[in-house]
Amino acid sequence: MSDGEPNEGFGTAQAAELMNVHNATIYTVGIQLTGSAPDALKNISTYVNGQPLYQNVTNMSDLAPVLNAIAEDIKLAGTAAVFKDFISEYFEYYNVAPYNTGDGTYDPILEVVTISVGNINKVPDTYKIYVQLKAEYWLEDQIYPTNEDIHLDYIDVDGEPAHKDKFEIGHPDLSVGFGTITVKYVLVNEVGQYIDSETGVLVDYAFRDFVPAGYSHLFEYGGSTSLEVEQTYTVTPSVPAGYTLYQPGETITQEVSWDNTNPTVEFKVVRIDTVDITVTKTWIGTPGTITIDLYANGVLHDSKDLTGEGTVTFDNLPKFDSNGEISYTVTETTSDGTQLSAGGNAGDGFTFTNVSNEKVEFTVNKEWLGPVGESATVKLIDGETEVDSVELNAENNWTGTLEGPKYDEEGNEIEYDIVEVEIDNYDSEVVENQDGTFTVKNTNNEKVEFRVNKEWLGPIGESATIKLMDGETEVDSVELNAENNWIGTLKGPKYDEEGNEIEYAIVEEEIDNYDSEVVDNENGSFTIINTNNETVDIYVYKYWDDNGEEQQLELFSTEEGVKPTITFRLWVGDTEIDSITLENGELEGVFKDKPVYDLEGNRINYAITEDSIPGYAADIYGPFEDGDLYVEIINTIQKFNVYYNANGGSGTMNDENNPYKYNSSVTVLANTFTRSNYRFIGWNTAANGSGTSYAVGATFTMPAHDVTLYAQWQSGGGGGGGGGGGTIIEEPEVPLAELEKFDHFAYIIGYPEGDIRPLNNITREEVAMIFYRLLTDESRNQLLSDVNPFTDVEGNRWSNRAISTLYNAGIISGYPDGTFRPSAPITRAEFATIAAKFDNLDLGIPSEFTDIAGHWAERYITSAENKGWVQGYPDMTFKPEQDITRAEAMTLIN
Repeated sequence: MSDGEPNEGFGTAQAAELMNVHNATIYTVGIQLTGSAPDALKNISTYVNGQPLYQNVTNMSDLAPVLNAIAEDIKLAGTAAVFKDFISEYFEYYNVAPYNTGDGTYDPILEVVTISVGNINKVPDTYKIYVQLKAEYWLEDQIYPTNEDIHLDYIDVDGEPAHKDKFEIGHPDLSVGFGTITVKYVLVNEVGQYIDSETGVLVDYAFRDFVPAGYSHLFEYGGSTSLEVEQTYTVTPSVPAGYTLYQPGETITQEVSWDNTNPTVEFKVVRIDTVDITVTKTWIGTPGTITIDLYANGVLHDSKDLTGEGTVTFDNLPKFDSNGEISYTVTETTSDGTQLSAGGNAGDGFTFTNVSNEKVEFTVNKEWLGPVGESATVKLIDGETEVDSVELNAENNWTGTLEGPKYDEEGNEIEYDIVEVEIDNYDSEVVENQDGTFTVKNTNNEKVEFRVNKEWLGPIGESATIKLMDGETEVDSVELNAENNWIGTLKGPKYDEEGNEIEYAIVEEEIDNYDSEVVDNENGSFTIINTNNETVDIYVYKYWDDNGEEQQLELFSTEEGVKPTITFRLWVGDTEIDSITLENGELEGVFKDKPVYDLEGNRINYAITEDSIPGYAADIYGPFEDGDLYVEIINTIQKFNVYYNANGGSGTMNDENNPYKYNSSVTVLANTFTRSNYRFIGWNTAANGSGTSYAVGATFTMPAHDVTLYAQWQSGGGGGGGGGGGTIIEEPEVPLAELEKFDHFAYIIGYPEGDIRPLNNITREEVAMIFYRLLTDESRNQLLSDVNPFTDVEGNRWSNRAISTLYNAGIISGYPDGTFRPSAPITRAEFATIAAKFDNLDLGIPSEFTDIAGHWAERYITSAENKGWVQGYPDMTFKPEQDITRAEAMTLIN
């Protein structure tokens, strides 16, 4: 709808802008138009189906249907508008009559007045807000802003939220008793039409743009912005940089009155932007001559020729025209007539690059590290683009050529990649050779795996490292330990670089004291067997003893004593492992290099026996450990008794010289037996006289056993006492085993190093040996035994005789499971019990120990306590289950 002559430039330009830029539909309506005016409106209207959207009416009644028809397409510039005025700190809201008719709603907390504007119309709306300057700011010639900020929020024509603040809307500054003139600048085009500052599009007055955005200033008169009221001033503009007055030299006359103390004046300004456009030419190859054409909004504006490389500039070009910012582009026309577009933009400049059609070639060959394949495809790649490819095979001797352009479209030399199409079981590597060719190496990546596990024959170590070796080269390794259950896997390439299948060796890092053996199992796995190779030497020391004096055994009645040949045997359990023989009086032997551990990793318990020597008892001590093992064997000469038997006679005879040492001389006693009507005729070792006969006073060498001499009788002789009723011989009571309590001699043997180790525990068999040594000769001979019921005391054990004898005497006993546990430490209760059994129990006084009541050994501990044999601890405990030390045992024995 025309707001002036329809053929004026403003209406035509604005309609074109709306249709071309915003794709708007233009309706034109004329009222009683004549002449060329109807045609002018038709020309700017939108055509639908070949007809313009134009209507000519003669009155308002005719206009109403037209407006109703287009009403749905008419859009408001803004809707749902809300205006907020934030009062500055210098003022306070005023609502006192007669100044209580202001618009909007006041929020005293935020000190903001909110006005609901609603639709934004072309006709300006006026709203009033009353504020009062605070008393503390009532100073003349001072400028105070009334607003802290101003917000206008609305929905724009496109239905999007929009916002303007005080820099775009403007706001008043007031002075006390004076006025001010605010100066603003509004943007127009070269013909004075209002335009948008960003797009250059024509806008209505209501949407005019002030420039720069939010810029305004107060007019100064006489050096002050505070102006006398009821005066008229000539305002001279201070045009912002980059702009010029639309009407050069323009001034505005403005009155400051009490009705309008703060007026605003506006000056129209035109943007004076220009641009320089630079075009740079680069040749990749032989340079030539080109023509560069400059286009403004698609229309040829200027042309320049350029030979070779260089730069041309189009200077002082207008940045805007009546339709907004101008779009500049350039093209190049080469000597052959080819037209090219340049890269770049008007702001940064344009660049033309002419690229040569040179080619590059790459010679490639193939190298197989592993079995040779049938073929291989090699590609020439530019980024993600395949440029060329070649198949290499035995027919072309595994050699080929790849070709591609040397330069890209921007003139940059292309950096190609040479890649190979993936081949199963091969890794590909491209190597650039010194001569510029390329070798594509294919390395076979097939792997073989070997599962390995560990078996220890001996104590189990902390870990073991197993290696996979190709000749002298370590390919892989794995550490086996308890965490991985001593199982691991070794991996390595299947083929070498020549394509031969690799023959690996599996080896183990050396482990101290172990021999290693790798066993290839039927299932393809490997077992690494570690056999402990620790050995020990077992030394045997021989001593001959006769009541503490070293003796020399005399085997025959020769002038010089001769020590016999002695055989020692080494046992593990019931199995004889080795034997050594000492000849001609040798006193030391050694079992060399015997394994320390068995195949299950248990430390081997060795035992040593000595082949029996007639007339001598063997006490074997050890083995004792001190790096190697030591065994002491003491051979003590045995003593035997000579008994006289009446053999039908009466009376008693005792040889006061009993017992006799083995091999000592025995003188036969005179007979004191009597037998009625029989005559004594001598002695014989057999009752019937079939044995060896001895006369009174004869001598014989004591054999290695007791000897009984039977009286031999001849009837018819005297002899007295013969005949009559028989004599009743009462069975004597078996006495308690008796200890040697008067003679002092060594009953405990220390260690080979010469120490006694008093704080060490003492074992059950060591205690048995001590008490065995302490028996009187008579008691020992009476109770002597080599037999016991214990399953863990073998007949060849060094302590067997001591244990068997004390068991025979009722001094010691074993455990319910049938064992004696000879190597176990002995408790204080067990030791006190053994000692107490060598004497009658004394239970006359109750025990003072607080921890033995109800203990199985209470009676024996109490008796030993009452006799002063044992002592407790300061807290009045005995600690019966605590192991006794060697020192405590010796104290009790002494």
